[in-house]
Formats: sequence, structure tokens, C-alpha cells
Amino acid sequence: MTVRITDDLLELVDAVAKWRGISRSALIREAVRHYLAGSADVTISEATVDEWGNLAEFSVHAAREVGARLDTEERVAGTEPW
Repeated sequence: MTVRITDDLLELVDAVAKWRGISRSALIREAVRHYLAGSADVTISEATVDEWGNLAEFSVHAAREVGARLDTEERVAGTEPW
């Protein structure tokens, strides 16, 4: 099976997988299971996507922001960031 995603989303998936110490495939499987388990309605309406804007861009930005915050916390604690 082939699933196509944007380069930005792939970058985010790879970064999170590396941070968690798991493979890209394992992260994607876990994310899909989590989404399906928590959603009574599996389909996302276009209105929801429009409300959030570009989800891939938002996700990459959010991941980088969280990474920067974690790096700062580790430096404050006297340890080296990942």
C-alpha cells in the first residue's frame, strides 16, 4: 500500500519518530489507530480543514516550537538537548 503525504508532513513524521525512538511506519500506525479509536466519525469535513487552515504547515510549526521549548528546558536543567 502506498500513502502519499506532503514533504512537510513527512519531515514532521520523521522528526517525531526519531524523537520517540520508533520507526516512521510504527508512528504512522500508532497515529492512525489513535485517531480511529477517538473518532466516532472517521471523515474530516472540508469545513474543519478550512477552519484550521493548512494542517501540515501548522503541524510542522508546532513540532518545531515544542522542540525548541524542550531544548530550552533541557539547557536550563543543565543537560544537553537531544
